[in-house]
Amino acid sequence: MPTFLQAAGIQPVMGVRSYTQRLNLQGESLLERVSSGHDRWDRPIVIQNIPQEPIDGSLYDERALRTEHHKLILRHFDSGAAFRPGELYDLAEDPGERNNLYASSSYRQIRQELAGMLRDWGQSTEDQIAVDLADWVLMEKD
Repeated sequence: MPTFLQAAGIQPVMGVRSYTQRLNLQGESLLERVSSGHDRWDRPIVIQNIPQEPIDGSLYDERALRTEHHKLILRHFDSGAAFRPGELYDLAEDPGERNNLYASSSYRQIRQELAGMLRDWGQSTEDQIAVDLADWVLMEKD
């Protein structure tokens, strides 16, 4: 979002959002990188999504970590948090993200690695939601 805001000439309020506080943005604008033609994957990208529509009556916060080859999506539900697995996609094999591999034991190590990256990012940016979601994955038993 900081990229889109900068492109529109809007200065965003940067910071951290907790479960109970209003939204402040984290991240950085990638406008200069995109404009310069430097668009290769040299590090993971973290995506924050705060949907406006509930799922089964519960609003949720969402974090995704995207690398060159994989995408991990995790959600924190406000209420009625029935167990809902995350999503994991092998983008090299499935660019349309049609086959959720999250529950596959073959992808356990990748799931753990991506969750570790998300946790590190959450700690460095003080995003407790990202840390909590990553910890949930790292503590899972197969």
